[in-house]
Amino acid sequence: MKKMAVFAVIALAAACRKDEQAAAPPTPAASAPTATYADAPPSAAPFVPTMVAPPPGTLAATVVNPATIADPVAREAYAKAREVADRLDHMYCYCHCHEHMGHKSLLTCYQGDHAAECGICQKEALMAWDDWKNGLPVEATQRAADFRYNKGEPPPRD
Repeated sequence: MKKMAVFAVIALAAACRKDEQAAAPPTPAASAPTATYADAPPSAAPFVPTMVAPPPGTLAATVVNPATIADPVAREAYAKAREVADRLDHMYCYCHCHEHMGHKSLLTCYQGDHAAECGICQKEALMAWDDWKNGLPVEATQRAADFRYNKGEPPPRD
């Protein structure tokens, strides 16, 4: 049983790492890094997160301050997570941190430093933000994540 738990943690870490490596395009040393992710269309200007503190007592206030995140892609994800914190609170995170780390929802990943190191968490939050900007309901975002990470099946339930 103990070996199974160790294997599960190693598999989770490998899945996060593999997804991060696939998502991070190589950046030429001479150019400044841009905040993008694999599924995003190229934009005219790089995203510059706003560092305005959200009102206390809101879900957005529970998200780690993006200014404290060193990686520009992760910083963008944290900034956008603040904007859609209510949506993230209703989404399952496909890095399976719910099962392995006790996270309640995708929002929980952004209430600490977990999402800064996990490409899956970042991609899901960026999808949620894009869908929000396009006026889609959170159910559409969850369904898209289900197709991307779980062969179209709904997320596992407790």
